[in-house]
Amino acid sequence: MTFSINLPSTDMVKVVDYIGCVSGKKTDKSGIFKVFYGKLETAPMVEECPLCLECKVLKILDFGGFDNIVIGEIIESYCDEKRLTDNLPGIEKLKPYLLSMYENRYFAVGEYLGKAWNIGLNYKNV
Repeated sequence: MTFSINLPSTDMVKVVDYIGCVSGKKTDKSGIFKVFYGKLETAPMVEECPLCLECKVLKILDFGGFDNIVIGEIIESYCDEKRLTDNLPGIEKLKPYLLSMYENRYFAVGEYLGKAWNIGLNYKNV
């Protein structure tokens, strides 16, 4: 009843894509990443990922088949120290990316848009 969320960076996009390209039935992928365990000792995490979140399952909402939603609690976070800014993960240093399933394309994250809970203060609903 544990799981992890491992956030890869843009410099990992090729190897992460490869993992999704090949079947585990035909290719042994177990040695591609170094795995470590944290506080819970049962949620495997990827050492190469700049940010890993170790979680315990609180609830599973079963919608039948593969359509389940897992609700978890973050127990511990592990971040590469080089990716920290003022002791917090810095988005520019983490270099995360997103997958657009509809386009089958990856996009880097990082364009600064404005300060949260501030940029909308002058919004006028017309």
